[in-house]
Amino acid sequence: MSGLAKAFVVINLILALFFLGASATLFQVQENWKDTAEKVGSKLTDLEVQAKAAIEKRDGELSSARTNNSTLSTENEVLKSQNQDMMNRNGGLKNELAQSESRISVLETSIAQKDAHLQDKDGVIAQKEETINTLTRENQQKDESAKDAIALANRAQLDRQQIEEELGSVSEELARASRDLTDSMLTLRAVESSGFNLNDLGVTAMPKIDALVVAVRDGIVVLSVGRDDNVKAGYEFTVYEGDQFLGKVKVENVLGDMSGARVLFTENGATIRTGNKASTVLAGGTR
Repeated sequence: MSGLAKAFVVINLILALFFLGASATLFQVQENWKDTAEKVGSKLTDLEVQAKAAIEKRDGELSSARTNNSTLSTENEVLKSQNQDMMNRNGGLKNELAQSESRISVLETSIAQKDAHLQDKDGVIAQKEETINTLTRENQQKDESAKDAIALANRAQLDRQQIEEELGSVSEELARASRDLTDSMLTLRAVESSGFNLNDLGVTAMPKIDALVVAVRDGIVVLSVGRDDNVKAGYEFTVYEGDQFLGKVKVENVLGDMSGARVLFTENGATIRTGNKASTVLAGGTR
């Protein structure tokens, strides 16, 4: 056998041994991998079961946590609202406290003023009590004077009745004198109307002055003539309206362009008014 063939035989032998060793090693490793794989698969199965259980537990805890979180959020909102209400109430209470303090201050001032008023009133009451005592003493004196006054009043009442009786008699006499004066004036008017001159009888006649009644008040007649028209105090004017005789007035006050006269008498039922005519002398009938 050649050397080359021997070399190939040796090489084949070496390769066969190498292959045999490698096959044995590979078989042994393959057996170990299988066991390992079975163990790993079993562990993976256990881990998967545990993982699922853990996941389910965590899902439950997460759901419970979410529920709790929602509840807490709701409670937090409620607490926030309650806190805001409390803050608002606190602000209102502060305002009420400030108002109460202001009212207390006002009340204290009012009480102080009332105390001062009470002190003043005490003084006034003391003065009034003294005044009452004084008035009581004066009333006692007045009671005694009242008895005298009653006696005087009774006497005055008797005097008044007597005076009223005398006044009635004087009124009747005045009425008769007024009627007599009216008759005399009517007679004088008739004499003047007939054209008879009173100077022939030695009677001094007033100058003829015509006037108008411009005002009448409280028995005083204001005439439209005065000092400029030669009117003098004491002149008497006959007042008439148309052909109706109204009465007689006597001048008492004289001004430049007017005069004031007092009513002497009026015709029965007649009234002297503003606008009536008046004259010192009526000649040739009433004008």
